[in-house]
Amino acid sequence: MKSKGIPVISIVSLDFEDIARMSDKEVFQHLAAVCRLSRKRIVPAKVRYDAFRVSRTAESVFIHLLFGSKETCRVGFVPAPPFNLVR
Repeated sequence: MKSKGIPVISIVSLDFEDIARMSDKEVFQHLAAVCRLSRKRIVPAKVRYDAFRVSRTAESVFIHLLFGSKETCRVGFVPAPPFNLVR
């Protein structure tokens, strides 16, 4: 039986520390704002959801979009790599 994977999107964020401190609802609202401000579609149009769940690690904050109890998409904020300025 062939199983289709769910879309997994990573967004590199310069303000990752601020996002990591947000509540679950604020993280979802931040994702919605990023999607509205983007010129390109971030979450595929075919993705349906009616709930969300947020999971956190030291290196990422993931929003799991759910339809019923099934995960339909995963969007994660990850920190930007460190910038080493050479003078």
